[in-house]
Amino acid sequence: SLQEKGLSEKIYKSDSRVPKYRHLFIKKFNLSQREAAVLCLLMLRGPQTTGDIRGRSGRMYEFEGLNEVEEVLTGLMDKEQPMLVKLPRRAGRKEPRHMHLLSGEAGIKEPENPVPEEAATLKVRAEDERIAKLEDELAALRREFNDLKQEFSALKSEFE
Repeated sequence: SLQEKGLSEKIYKSDSRVPKYRHLFIKKFNLSQREAAVLCLLMLRGPQTTGDIRGRSGRMYEFEGLNEVEEVLTGLMDKEQPMLVKLPRRAGRKEPRHMHLLSGEAGIKEPENPVPEEAATLKVRAEDERIAKLEDELAALRREFNDLKQEFSALKSEFE
């Protein structure tokens, strides 16, 4: 249990009929508030980029900038027993992600079905072909419309 591992404790208050629990995560691992915010965010949301961490941690700790987040991430990676790892940048992704190691390294794996890099290119190429076809049809319809306008004008001038 969490109590046996020293991660929580039961609290009895005089004004409460039921016991409450307090987490001791920060004390157990000797973490600062900003380190705890990063680890909690990674446990809750899974692997995150530096920008994701800064943008989503506001309720627990307000980081001044990306440099401060990087400093915390580096500190957590450089501990005697690292608490997080920087994952390699995946194909099609701009930034690397960071993941906590509190449940061990078993969670670190490559995606089973990585999206081929060509998929986006093929989709764009198909859309380009579709747009070109629509533009050709539009040009043909405009020519036909202009021909009909000329025929109508000629027919109209015969009756005047």
